[in-house]
Amino acid sequence: MTKQAIIDEIELRTSSKYSSWRIGLTNNPDQRRRECEGEGERADFWLDFLADSPADAKEIETRYTNRGMKPATAGELLPRKDVFVFIF
Repeated sequence: MTKQAIIDEIELRTSSKYSSWRIGLTNNPDQRRRECEGEGERADFWLDFLADSPADAKEIETRYTNRGMKPATAGELLPRKDVFVFIF
């Protein structure tokens, strides 16, 4: 997805209530969701988006952490693999 398409989806889903959401990056969204749930997080409203590039994904994450979303990226991202932006 393009950077703007991901931003549009995040805006639609969050209604600008950023502090209620977490955002992160991962190469494996299914595994990262299980990890978050295993850490006691509620991921009932999990959404993930395949970014066009790692740079776009990082820009989106930074945009929303600067607006109050809590960061949820963990572990090492492999830049040669697909990078997903996730929120929950």
